[in-house]
Amino acid sequence: MNSLAKDVRSRNQYYPYSFKGIHYRSEIRYRLPAGKSVGNVGPKADYLSQWGSLHRYYRQDGDSVTAYTDLQMPRAEVPVDKFAEFNRFLDLAGQETRISFSLRARNPAAN
Repeated sequence: MNSLAKDVRSRNQYYPYSFKGIHYRSEIRYRLPAGKSVGNVGPKADYLSQWGSLHRYYRQDGDSVTAYTDLQMPRAEVPVDKFAEFNRFLDLAGQETRISFSLRARNPAAN
């Protein structure tokens, strides 16, 4: 997602940007090692702006954790005076590429 955000970033300083839009969705499942459980899942992310939305959340299910990501940026005509704002949203989206959760030893009584 980081390279996608960098690729659509506007470097132009003189003319409006005809942005074609993005819809990126991913679902990445991690299987936990034997004897481990999830200690803490990463933070939920909800970014909303006039340029689009980014949502990230996690689900635990038995011996796995799934990270869901949804980035939607509709087609837009970006005026020159809004480039900084538009690019800042892309920066935030690019920073959310890190998926994180911690593991701990499984409690034997939980089996």
